[in-house]
Amino acid sequence: MSQPFDLNAVVTEAPEEPFVFTWGTEKFELPPLLAMPIDRQANIIDALAEIEEADDPRPTQILHILRLMIGDELLAQLGATKGGPDGRTTLSALQLMPLLREWMNRQGTQGKSAPSSRSSASTARQSKPISRSGRARRTS
Repeated sequence: MSQPFDLNAVVTEAPEEPFVFTWGTEKFELPPLLAMPIDRQANIIDALAEIEEADDPRPTQILHILRLMIGDELLAQLGATKGGPDGRTTLSALQLMPLLREWMNRQGTQGKSAPSSRSSASTARQSKPISRSGRARRTS
């Protein structure tokens, strides 16, 4: 009889680098998709697939994904932060699409999991957890 595969032996605790972005004078972090709890990953991937299937994503779809990714508290902080070239712009859901696209590109994922109908097939790679909760956090 063969020995069972020991997943404990191959899972490491070394953190994967978070996706860091700036808006205004603040720095924000998003955890790697595969570092999130599996049920949250599935919900995000399903929500991204819905955007992929839509001709024109609704702002509510974009905000739903961001809530899954970063939670209501950080989403409110991001929304309250002013940025842009003039430093006086408040973000809208549609203005956050480039952030979602770049986050997905950094995950090595494109296509059906990415929020763009012009993307190619999925090529997600395994990442390591950055924290117990996997939640995004403000860094400054």
